[in-house]
Amino acid sequence: VKDARVTLLLLSRPEIGLASEADMMRETPVIGKTVGRIRNLMQRITNGEVDKSKVESKAVKCNTCGGKLSPFPDNLYGHFCDGCGSGECSFRCPSRGCNFDICTNCHQRLADGSPL
Repeated sequence: VKDARVTLLLLSRPEIGLASEADMMRETPVIGKTVGRIRNLMQRITNGEVDKSKVESKAVKCNTCGGKLSPFPDNLYGHFCDGCGSGECSFRCPSRGCNFDICTNCHQRLADGSPL
């Protein structure tokens, strides 16, 4: 919830061209919808309506060396998922000798106990 509040605060700052929420809704409908979704989710989290257990990160081990995969905030440029081949890798084995990278979808499959 704190991160969402910070995001909303940043979106409303005049320095980035969004002087008011009304201006934002009128000039950039996509951002306005996103702000609405963030506020809705913040309220649902505050009310205890959101099941956070599904979001909790499960330890997923590397298929090559058994190390715990580490998340990366941005996609790893030039890396391809060892599960499905996509170019949007978000998790990587921290072992220097290993080159195991996977995308968010494949990470979720492994977390759910499914094979790649």
